[in-house]
Amino acid sequence: MKAVALLLSVLAGLGGILGYVLTGEVLLLALAGVGVVLASGGYVLSRGNPRRW
Repeated sequence: MKAVALLLSVLAGLGGILGYVLTGEVLLLALAGVGVVLASGGYVLSRGNPRRW
């Protein structure tokens, strides 16, 4: 389940960046930022103590 959430966050980041490049829409750049933050946060949390999960 963590891998799916991480993948979705990465896809949101990449999709936001690609959408911003293609359309110039700033909201898509914000989506990319949120995706990157969620992906990096999820990665850090998933590397913690596995007994917590």
